[in-house]
Amino acid sequence: MSYYSLGIEWSDSKLRITGFKKSGGKHVLTILDTLELPATTDQIIDTLRKWKDKNIPKDSDVKTVLSIPESLIFLKDITLPKVKDSQLSETVYWEVFSKSGTLPTDSILQWKKISEKKNEVRVSAFVLKSETAEKYLSIFEQVGLPLTAIEPSGLSFSRIADDIKNNSLLVNLQDEETNIILLENGVPVFSSSVAVDLTHTKSTKKRLSKDNLEKIVATAKKVISFWENQTSEKVENILLTSEGINYDGLVSEIKDALELDTKIAKHIHEKLFSTGKHAEKDISPLLIAFGAARRLFTTKHHPEVNLFPSVKMRIIEEDKRRVEKLSKLSLVVSTNIVLIVLLIASFAIVKLMNRAREGDIAQTNTFVKNHPGQAYTSKVTRTNSLLGRVNKLMMTQQDTGDRLRKISDMTPVGVQFTSIQMSSSPKEEWEISGIADRNDILAFYNKLKTDSGAKEVTMPYSNLQADVNSIFRIKLIW
Repeated sequence: MSYYSLGIEWSDSKLRITGFKKSGGKHVLTILDTLELPATTDQIIDTLRKWKDKNIPKDSDVKTVLSIPESLIFLKDITLPKVKDSQLSETVYWEVFSKSGTLPTDSILQWKKISEKKNEVRVSAFVLKSETAEKYLSIFEQVGLPLTAIEPSGLSFSRIADDIKNNSLLVNLQDEETNIILLENGVPVFSSSVAVDLTHTKSTKKRLSKDNLEKIVATAKKVISFWENQTSEKVENILLTSEGINYDGLVSEIKDALELDTKIAKHIHEKLFSTGKHAEKDISPLLIAFGAARRLFTTKHHPEVNLFPSVKMRIIEEDKRRVEKLSKLSLVVSTNIVLIVLLIASFAIVKLMNRAREGDIAQTNTFVKNHPGQAYTSKVTRTNSLLGRVNKLMMTQQDTGDRLRKISDMTPVGVQFTSIQMSSSPKEEWEISGIADRNDILAFYNKLKTDSGAKEVTMPYSNLQADVNSIFRIKLIW
């Protein structure tokens, strides 16, 4: 199966399409195309369907992001007290709909942070009519290229364009309408559009007419003047894209008229994607579509603007949560399977090792048993064992004699022994029984504890019940 990431810019009269095919760990630019936009919805669907059948292999996994012009979107720059993002969403919602005159039920609201200070935050709010989004979703669903997201063209452009400053002006030159967008920190904050007529042959380069140039420059000046007065900041440069590349001298004419650094926009270079054999001059007119596709394989995990209807967004969020849960469950199951496999493998290895060891031991025992020297070795072993037992008996008898002499030396005159029992257990327990007065029993007991050399000396309290002629038992462990 092939995997494609498509970015499509929907302009006034054209569809600009870029497509990346996933190859290994990299996304390779394989599609750069521009389609004339037909007049009716049915014709658009038919045109896109034919294009898809020609350019996308069957059974491919395709994800598509649509980029739309800011002229279709209500933009609002809002400064708010700094609050949590959850509260910020609600604040932006009421701030926008209380002043825009747009009914919440008929509109889609998304926002993106522009800047953040200690006590305040600035956001740019984007409002799109729900019916507009529904139209796009329906078209691409029928074509077989269901949309993953709908976003403003300025955000698509900022994602991929090089030379974007803190405050840049984007001039998106189209055949019938030119959109001029103020980008602050890469976020569209203000835009305006001007009707122009750039009908020309695609392969022919020519100079922009004086009338069209004056319209574009005048609109750009208004955007710059309004924004600079509102923020007390300055626009740093101007970037041209789309049809702007097809006109000789346009860059220098705008630069001279607005007295700002002006250039044709170019894309950034990243290891994650490759533009293949495509030349920069062929890519530059499609940078907005390029940036839309780039959204699909971004490595940055942060909230993105998606102008989908609320019902569709809820479905996406539910699917996302379901995928996350399945991913976590899959990870747990995979981990458990790995552990079980390792345990089974370990058990099998241990069992095999035990069998091998048992076999080696049995083989060794057989060899030793049948060896001619085994009879001699057995005799030597028996002799050594006998000598060991004799030696141990002699040592035990010597120890017993020494212990008895010690006990005799420390026994008070008034103590009469009735028995001394010696256990043959490994603990070597002795029990001394006799008759004596209470004081003599206590004196004898204390002597045994301190001077006998026994490991443990114990005596029951019953030994001390009578003052005189009390029967006692004292236990010693050597």
